[in-house]
Amino acid sequence: MFRFLAIALLAVLAASPRAAWAREEARTIVVLHDGGDEASPLVYAAPVLKYLGLLVEPHSAADPLPDLAGRADVRGVLIWLDTGAVADRAGFTAWVRGATQQGLPVALMGATPDADDRFGLFLALDLLYAHDERAYTYDLRAVEKDTALIEAERRFDNLFPPVDIVRPLQDAAVQPLLVLQRRSDVTDRTMPLIVTPKGAYAAAGYALWVSPDGKTQRWMVDPVAWFRLAFHLDAVPTPDLTTLNARRILSLALAPSGPDDGPAAIAAGEHLMAGHPERSLDVLLDGPGNRGPVAPPRPCADRARAHLMGYSHLLAQLDAGEAPRRIAGYTPVLLVCEAESDLTAGAANAVLGHARTLPLATSKISPEALDIDFGAIRLDRIDTGVWRVLDRGALNTLRFDDADHLRIDWSRTEGVLGAGRVHGALYISLDPDAGEPVVALTNMPWEPPPFATLVESRWMISGLVRDVETAAMNVQGSGPGDMVWSVEPFSEWELTFKPKTGAPARYRAVAGFDGVLSFSLPASAGDGGTLTFERHDLAEVGP
Repeated sequence: MFRFLAIALLAVLAASPRAAWAREEARTIVVLHDGGDEASPLVYAAPVLKYLGLLVEPHSAADPLPDLAGRADVRGVLIWLDTGAVADRAGFTAWVRGATQQGLPVALMGATPDADDRFGLFLALDLLYAHDERAYTYDLRAVEKDTALIEAERRFDNLFPPVDIVRPLQDAAVQPLLVLQRRSDVTDRTMPLIVTPKGAYAAAGYALWVSPDGKTQRWMVDPVAWFRLAFHLDAVPTPDLTTLNARRILSLALAPSGPDDGPAAIAAGEHLMAGHPERSLDVLLDGPGNRGPVAPPRPCADRARAHLMGYSHLLAQLDAGEAPRRIAGYTPVLLVCEAESDLTAGAANAVLGHARTLPLATSKISPEALDIDFGAIRLDRIDTGVWRVLDRGALNTLRFDDADHLRIDWSRTEGVLGAGRVHGALYISLDPDAGEPVVALTNMPWEPPPFATLVESRWMISGLVRDVETAAMNVQGSGPGDMVWSVEPFSEWELTFKPKTGAPARYRAVAGFDGVLSFSLPASAGDGGTLTFERHDLAEVGP
């Protein structure tokens, strides 16, 4: 449904004139909680919301409810309570109704708020509510389940958690993710996971599973997909902290070993971290016989896997007998089995703490600078599918999720180096020297760009000037200059690399049928340099 709307909106890009209005994309999610700094939404939801480019504004349910009237920066409201206690029981439902009337989607999760008018609270979300909380057991079965979103990290047990009766006010425009039915009675149903045009509802125990001791948690829904649906994040640019020039730069995470994983463990190599700080965010994989700085006492998985907010990506297959080797993962990653989670959590913190003291592998930008600029960036929607980027600082990547149907409209895009695709997401690299770049998307059939465009680069690229036959840019970075560019298929190019210190070098490159130029420049641009492209197969024939 949401994807269809995004396509319909973007289909008019080619013919739509530039609008006279501009509206800043709202990015703030007001989070109502009842548990202090350790509240579930701040521990579990906040990192996911940040990954989606959103800003978290926490409010305690014990305090007066925040005034949302007239606020253009608010994207939605997340109500996730652990106990259900709210101070303003009489005014709570009216506050939620006011938010939905402002067009703000509301995601209601966890314990049901102890409001005086619970029925009206759910009605504000286009849901019917009947307090029952029957402990459904053996006679309950799932009659509908969105397998793409449900049971992301953990399957439901045979016994479903207790749940009230919640159903949509009307079936149109709602998206039930899980429908439970008692025996064969079609009239005895409840929907503990459901998305409506006004927000979403997840009953306690149906979005996040937490072990009785509170030490282990697993998402029962894909949290990225869940919040994208709940807050209507379709074709919206996301400021991305994990990539630079469409290449992953920092993504430390922990993931339990899966059923297909065998014995082994990885950690960033001590000699890499201490002896080669300029390559500190590249990864060395240590086999069981090699001691890393914080290696677990015994191995428990043979695959390096990064788990980032609901998405798992296989990085490499380890050979237990092999010496440490560097891979193109450029991410400090540790993989552990659940029995070693506490020990490896400490290892992860040690690696991350060390990494944060060093520049990123591609440039001298610090993670702290990126984090500050993440909160300051402004995205002004100046037309349907067109945004102007303001106040971005060192943040040079925008991401569009679920973007297989989208591409850059180069006729209306300014200050963009290029774009790369990873697992359905479109990563757009902004030129650091462009003051106010403009990003335009279209879903019209793909056409090759009229010039060379960046796919990904390990080095920072800036000041790009290009036309059909040439391209010139500044480059800076540590380690090998791995780059991928997109050009016209079967075209021939001469590359000239001039570091600030050292002799210039020239190379010849020929693109194949896929129009890809992939190469690696020598590791000599720590102080900067220039790189130029010149196309040779278009040279004019003399008289």
